[in-house]
Amino acid sequence: MAKVTQKRPAPAQTGKTVRYFSKRLLDALRPMLTNPLTLVEAPTGYGKSVAVKDFLEKAKVTMLVTIASQSSPESFWPDFCDKLAHNIANVEDACAALKKLGLPRDFTQTRAALNLLRLISFPPDTFLVFDDCHNLPRSFLDFCESLAASQDASPGVRVVCVTRDGWASDRLVPRPNASQSRIDQRVFPLTPQEIRDYYAKHGISLSPGQARELHAKTDGWIASLYLSLAWYQEHGEISSFPPDIVARVRETVYAALSAEARDLLFTLTPLERFTAVQASRLHKSDATALLGELTGKNAFVAYDRQSKAYFPHAIFRQFLLALFNDDTILPPERRRRIYRACGEMLKDAGELASAMEAWHKAGEFERALAVLESDMSRNMVTERAGLYVAMFKDCPEEILERRIGASFKYAIAAFSAGDFQAFGTRLAWLAQRCASLPQNKNANRWRGELHVLLALKEFNDIEAMSGNHRLALKLLKEEATQLYDPTSPWTLGSPSVLFMFYRESGKLQGELLQMHECMPYYYQLTENHGAGAEFLMEAESLYNAGEFDQAAQTCQTALSRAQHRAQLGNEFCAKFLQMRLALLKGDATALFGDGKNLGLMADMRGLIAERRDFYLLHTADVCEGWLYAALGLYDNIPGWLREPLAGDSPLYAFAKGYYYLVHGRVQLLAGAYAALIGQLNAMLQAGAFQKNLLFSVYGHIYLAAAFHKTNQNTEAASALKSALDTALPDALYMPFVENYDLICPLLAKALSGKEHKDDLTRIEVLAKQLQEGREVVLQEIVAPNLSALLSERELEVALLVGKGLSNNEIAEKLNIKIRTVKFHLTFIYEKCGVKKREGLRKILNKSKNNTL
Repeated sequence: MAKVTQKRPAPAQTGKTVRYFSKRLLDALRPMLTNPLTLVEAPTGYGKSVAVKDFLEKAKVTMLVTIASQSSPESFWPDFCDKLAHNIANVEDACAALKKLGLPRDFTQTRAALNLLRLISFPPDTFLVFDDCHNLPRSFLDFCESLAASQDASPGVRVVCVTRDGWASDRLVPRPNASQSRIDQRVFPLTPQEIRDYYAKHGISLSPGQARELHAKTDGWIASLYLSLAWYQEHGEISSFPPDIVARVRETVYAALSAEARDLLFTLTPLERFTAVQASRLHKSDATALLGELTGKNAFVAYDRQSKAYFPHAIFRQFLLALFNDDTILPPERRRRIYRACGEMLKDAGELASAMEAWHKAGEFERALAVLESDMSRNMVTERAGLYVAMFKDCPEEILERRIGASFKYAIAAFSAGDFQAFGTRLAWLAQRCASLPQNKNANRWRGELHVLLALKEFNDIEAMSGNHRLALKLLKEEATQLYDPTSPWTLGSPSVLFMFYRESGKLQGELLQMHECMPYYYQLTENHGAGAEFLMEAESLYNAGEFDQAAQTCQTALSRAQHRAQLGNEFCAKFLQMRLALLKGDATALFGDGKNLGLMADMRGLIAERRDFYLLHTADVCEGWLYAALGLYDNIPGWLREPLAGDSPLYAFAKGYYYLVHGRVQLLAGAYAALIGQLNAMLQAGAFQKNLLFSVYGHIYLAAAFHKTNQNTEAASALKSALDTALPDALYMPFVENYDLICPLLAKALSGKEHKDDLTRIEVLAKQLQEGREVVLQEIVAPNLSALLSERELEVALLVGKGLSNNEIAEKLNIKIRTVKFHLTFIYEKCGVKKREGLRKILNKSKNNTL
């Protein structure tokens, strides 16, 4: 490139950056002011973040809240919640709840987040700018779409997502429409003429040929063009401007810094963001002047006035990380000292998991494990299990010997996450260490805690578990365990205690007696953790035997005990049982409310919001899915329950089994018989949930129904026999009653012998009661919405059915074929949750006072 001979800018201008945005870019940004959602997508260095923020600041919007994810989804959401609390008055409680909920990763969490955002009164024309969204899961864009579309939750809020191209590969980003706009990378690179204009803003005149040559060298990339300006200000010409971006950053940004500023950058490299106070602490001197040098000499370290934090640009941080991890540039011992200091600072800021991650990189295992066991009852280890797995794997054996408490926490985390192999390995390690401890009070405390874990190993053998609980009490000298927070979820998300502990056919009554005998010892050991569990299991067994009045009374006892001890998981189990009992009675008001009182489903979600215990959100979905699946209302079932369970599902281990009890019926409603057979056969043969017999009972019932639908009658009979052989010895009738509509002809044949006459009669009586309850509930919830539920032609057909017309008469009246009438009726019955004309007529009669 020819040398540019213009005079170098005056010293006062050196290092100053005049921002330049092309008319094309400004025109593309303008719809952002009115559209609820804007997606800005372009690679690193295209100037998208600066352009968005500058544009909105010049537009003088009422409120601008910007937050960048950098590379850590874990820190992004808490930062966002803190910013909301800082910018808007009197929203601390709602923001604290949002923070506890965590980053929305699916529809269930998104719905909860929107409900919490309804508690915040956003000023009109509030802009929420989420930067570096490519570091966040794809589900975050779903959250942003829902937030933008839900103007009742946050009226006047505009959402702007700034990202690279990470999301486009997962799913097409929103197409531009009246409420959404997309700004892609085509509007960001400067044309040769725009490069001339940009340079002219800095007092440099380029010829058209020079601009074209510079465009060819930089592709119009604003970050590269900025570096070319910095190069010119230093050298007075740009012909020798380095060709690759790493060399450009090194020569134009890094080389221009003082040695002390470079040293400060090394000290701060592990951090994605930092304040002046943190920088001074890590640098061990006042870093204010050096931070001024970093922000004044280049635009690659930005300062955010709202958070009072500094953010290195992604390009610059990647460059610094490469230097930081190069042993020839930074000695390993110096790198470890930096990580060690960062860990201490993060600990003091309350970011314990991030602190332990820094100490892991520093090799400071002793420090990390000391923090891990500093509060034995706090169950924080389940949230970032990968960090702890890696840390324990790398930790020297002699440190593990000294920090035995941390291993207890790791075992609890592994069990909670359902990683039973890791749990068993860690438990064996702990048993060996505890056996070698000397005989003293402290050693006996660890031996007592070991028996708490050994009880988990015996799950769900009630007697064996209780034996360990009693030994633990003896060794702990009647003191409570430190491994559990008394308010943590005793059910681990399961909506059924019977599902958790019913393990051996024909012995249910004995297991109920064991629960009543054993739970008091557990309550003494854990400060009433799981209160009411024995009554819940008894109530569920009464329900399954068809003893509904006794079940309701016992359930109320369990609920009262759980409420008294703040056992939300057990309250959920009680309310789920009340939901099943309400369906039997046809009590739609109890289920869905009446405008004055909350229904059970809304009450369950209300408890989550009230207590901020969001770990049960997906359990609430499972309960809701069960209800709508029982009613045959497929479209009302939460979407994720219609899909295979994701590998990263937030469900606790013991809620996953009950997911399949709901998902199996959902698959049958959808006609996915082959998929159901393949999935359940594989799970049952592999011994999945083998200690949870209800899984086997329901699984074989679903297999029987699917085999029957696919004309595999021998297999259907065999599957149903397996379910009956397991359930009937314990009078567990309700699994067959709940699915009577799917297995009716099979059941009558399987129980045709004299020895099963009473069982068949009992199931048929209970099935009739449940069907009557279903029909009453459907009349209440479907009838008022019939005109919205059915298409225009379906509604015509339904009304003629209500008038008593036959299929032939309907076809003649509507001038359509009989098979078309039958086709419409199939969908009408499915949408209304009924099987025959009689059920449809009842719904139509209920609709007479509504406009159809």
